[in-house]
Amino acid sequence: MTALLASWVAEVVAERRCPVNALAWLGTTPWTRSQTSTCEDPVYTPELHTDLEEISEDECLQLLDRHRLGRLAIVVAGQPLIFPVNYALSQRVVTFRTAAGTKLANAPGTNVAFEIDEYDASTRVGWSVLVQGMAVDATTALDDVSWIARGGTPHPLAPGEKIHRLAIKPTSITGRRFSLTTES
Repeated sequence: MTALLASWVAEVVAERRCPVNALAWLGTTPWTRSQTSTCEDPVYTPELHTDLEEISEDECLQLLDRHRLGRLAIVVAGQPLIFPVNYALSQRVVTFRTAAGTKLANAPGTNVAFEIDEYDASTRVGWSVLVQGMAVDATTALDDVSWIARGGTPHPLAPGEKIHRLAIKPTSITGRRFSLTTES
């Protein structure tokens, strides 16, 4: 260890007012940090207990059928983007309308994710449903997914003409429910 680094370590330890063996902190001795430190690391300790349960695919489909607003996640130029969309469910296929633009130019033929969720503050219960699959331009295509997608009737709330239809051919539909309770 150079003298400059040793000096810096000593300064950091002194500023923290923590009796730590600087060499052990850096891992250059056989002792671990926990054996040589008497300071407490800041640790997140939630005051609530969370019960998390998996939601069956059938219930996920029921939740998807009852809601109309979700989020589509796609990757554009190596960056993840998330778009709110009004959607419909037809069998297991999520479908939504869109105008020409980012979603139509980048989603078809790629793996995408679609998510809906809800949290009720009064009951402290929330859930999330995730659909993963391949995006399909179902506007004029004649494949099975496109035909199924046309069975759904999404009603976009965003202004503008949405003459194109995208669909998600699902490979996975999963969900989780959680409830927050105070610890006893």
